[in-house]
Amino acid sequence: MEDRFVIIKDIDEGAFGKVIMAKNKDDGSIVAIKKMFKKYATWDECVTLREVKSLMKLKHQNIIKLH
Repeated sequence: MEDRFVIIKDIDEGAFGKVIMAKNKDDGSIVAIKKMFKKYATWDECVTLREVKSLMKLKHQNIIKLH
């Protein structure tokens, strides 16, 4: 994460992880990164999570797009 983004500040923390505000070094965009407390070996393991499945389907101006 540190090679693509500059950490700006912690936003919030919950039961499963914390959300960090960061700046993309490539294009300067501001992003929110959710850092999970549990380690996942692969992306395939992550996409089975209910939250990730929902974010992949949702398209709304008030919801951050999942990358």
